[in-house]
Amino acid sequence: MSLLFQEKIVTFVFGTLIFASCLIQTGYSLGYNDHEIMTFLPSAMSSAILADPTADPLPTLSEMQRKQLMQKAKIPSIDEILAEASTFDFVVPVEIRLVGFDKSTKNPLIDLDINLFDAFLVHLDSRFPVAVRRTEDDQENSQQLPIYRRVIYRIQKASAELTNRLVDAREPHLTSVFMNTVPYSAIDTIISEDFADSGTMNTIYFLNLDRPGRNFLYGDSSDPAKAQCLSGIHMGSGDGARFMWVDLSATQVSYGPTLMGEGGVSHRDFPQIPLTIRQDRDEDQVALELTSFAHETVRLLLSPPMEFLQKPLPPRVVIKLIVIHDHAVDEEEVFSRFNESKLLEPFQNFRGVEFSVVRSDVSMLDNNLFASVISNSMTTFSSASQVGSSISARVEHFLDSTKLEHWLKVLVDDGATTSAGRGDTKVVPVYLFDFSHDEVLLIDRHQQAAAFPNFVVGVQTTFEKFTTRYHCNGVTTRIYPRDALQALVGGILQTAFGVSPTELVWDSARQRFRTNWLWSTGGTPFGPFSTDNSLSFSIHDTAHTNALVSSLHYLLTDIHRVLSPLSKGTFDFRTLLDAKSVEEFYLRWKIIELKLSGVAYFMSLHNYNSAGAYILNSKTDLGVIDNIVSMAMKNSRASLRCAEGDGQADESHGLGILYMLLGPVLTISLALIAFVRAKIFQK
Repeated sequence: MSLLFQEKIVTFVFGTLIFASCLIQTGYSLGYNDHEIMTFLPSAMSSAILADPTADPLPTLSEMQRKQLMQKAKIPSIDEILAEASTFDFVVPVEIRLVGFDKSTKNPLIDLDINLFDAFLVHLDSRFPVAVRRTEDDQENSQQLPIYRRVIYRIQKASAELTNRLVDAREPHLTSVFMNTVPYSAIDTIISEDFADSGTMNTIYFLNLDRPGRNFLYGDSSDPAKAQCLSGIHMGSGDGARFMWVDLSATQVSYGPTLMGEGGVSHRDFPQIPLTIRQDRDEDQVALELTSFAHETVRLLLSPPMEFLQKPLPPRVVIKLIVIHDHAVDEEEVFSRFNESKLLEPFQNFRGVEFSVVRSDVSMLDNNLFASVISNSMTTFSSASQVGSSISARVEHFLDSTKLEHWLKVLVDDGATTSAGRGDTKVVPVYLFDFSHDEVLLIDRHQQAAAFPNFVVGVQTTFEKFTTRYHCNGVTTRIYPRDALQALVGGILQTAFGVSPTELVWDSARQRFRTNWLWSTGGTPFGPFSTDNSLSFSIHDTAHTNALVSSLHYLLTDIHRVLSPLSKGTFDFRTLLDAKSVEEFYLRWKIIELKLSGVAYFMSLHNYNSAGAYILNSKTDLGVIDNIVSMAMKNSRASLRCAEGDGQADESHGLGILYMLLGPVLTISLALIAFVRAKIFQK
């Protein structure tokens, strides 16, 4: 889409968002049909699209409405249409809410001027491309799609009442002279109430609460058997809870790789509020650090990359769980049987998708194919370490993910290794190798599960816990080989919805992915720092957005496929068609253009069903355009014309024709001479 057209969409969408938000908060309604306002399509057509996205809504237009649509814009050329369909932007509205940044609260250290943010935000990149991490054949071949999220910020200060409520909610948990753990729910409950009153925008809360004089961090006590990575940040859990908060008064944290690797987090990655404020210098510094933190948060949570390109989101997903044992199926487990019902818990409130699990158990004693998969995928890794004057060597066994994928397809490919869709149901095969030996066996040395485009593979043993190469606040993190549930949830998200791990971010300047563990301590099944299976709002939104972005990518690709032949010729395709077909061509393109603006609007409001309906219905119009283009190409005829130029060019052109004629004449002459000589020789 052209830059001018994108700017119009962005300005109109965000202005309408703010306007509608103000009307709703004051108790008024728009009083008009939203679809008619936002997409400039007649309400009858909009209703028809949402009722049946596969039907052609054009017959619902009257002759007057057709003329009005055609009069709204000039007739574009084919090159202009292709340029317009080269990129697509949709708005991501973000609100930065400052809590405790004025002198009317219990923390009177700083009274921050919100106008300071504008000077910094204008210099930050606010247009983030959508990147795909892996291709459908599971190759690490990343690509950047011509689809962009355009972030628009709004800065607001929260009321003093909210600040005081948060301080009071935190106080009862600060009882120890050592480290105190404040449950996330103490803050989440109050933040969610404020968020519900303010609207549906993605909101980042910066909590500048008073310093209690005691060390504290936030955590979740849902599973006390697993060591938590405490932090001072959290994000809303579930569909619609689009808020994130960071307590700037929490104790400083540090987590990331222990020895080497990127993405480590320290206190320098969080905004710092000085104990004493020098108004000029420190206020600018605080505003700069808050802006930088918000920008990185947007990149990680609101503009994440895709794992794979996806098909439209199905209403039903069936998880086909195949548990492979190294003992008889009816033999009692050493610890406990894998509970498949827990695999469904994180997906219970997934909007618009119904999940179910179908389990089957297989023994490698009865099925040699699975035993062959393991034996062919087993790899060893040798390492040596020096302790004093002695050197100790260690050999580790692990499963190679590339070999696992290959041998499962070769040996067990009975249709189960294909993520299939039958009608409105998507089937995701999940292979869980459940071994009863007390050893560590991981995939690629560090993972309990691996996701592929068509299936998921996990492994668990009876080994209790295993130290990783990461640390949290000075303590080495652990994984629990006995329980692969969390890793399988992450794998299903990757395969079924293309959700990439939370720590991945696309660096468009360097055209590569980088790692940042900032928001990986909770609300995500990915990474070594999170111990819960809950899904944050970011994961919910990303799953739906990935399906829409994939459909948009395919639609834009099809537009270029259909119209590119017309741009390559030197003729005017309109001369090959009758007037009615030409009018139909431009009317259909105008409707596609307006539907795409509707898609941008609905995606900005997280109305995924309406956006998907508009994308699907655009294919109907494109199909009509494809038929018109085919008709034009059939009416075209190839022709050869002499190039126009000066006398010298004409002379050289004539000589070229003469040379072309001399060739056959000489050939025939030589043949006749040879024939005559042969006759003479015979005599």
